[in-house]
Amino acid sequence: MRPSAAVVIVALALMGAGQAAAQTAGATPASGSPTADRLLMERFVRPETGGSGTGFTLQFSRDPEQSILYLVDGTNQRIWLLRRQDLNILDRFGRPGRQYGQFIRAHMLAIDSKNRIYTGEAGNGRRIQRWILTGTRPASSVEPPGL
Repeated sequence: MRPSAAVVIVALALMGAGQAAAQTAGATPASGSPTADRLLMERFVRPETGGSGTGFTLQFSRDPEQSILYLVDGTNQRIWLLRRQDLNILDRFGRPGRQYGQFIRAHMLAIDSKNRIYTGEAGNGRRIQRWILTGTRPASSVEPPGL
């Protein structure tokens, strides 16, 4: 059974100029928007999630290969790390709550030139948190966590 259209998936599509673009399940491109030439792959992240789905925003890692895709999950209050090559889930961080390291409506993510991650929250969260990842290793060597 396919999830409802409210569930957001991560799908990378090859655009005409060779750029990667995120597409949303059940979404229809706006008039005048570029359309995908061909769907490369898709990954469901927490398909049991209802409401507004799991995918709020995406960001690529700053390594030369951009090997990791960070997915902000504003419904389950997590940041998911996916291997760009095959979209396998590598890890996650954050959880629901009001304390540091927790999210209330996680909404955005940015990475600076020193690989520090900044997350922003919408709604009642109203804050930005800075994360410094430790113990990182090449995406190809990471085993996915138990969900």
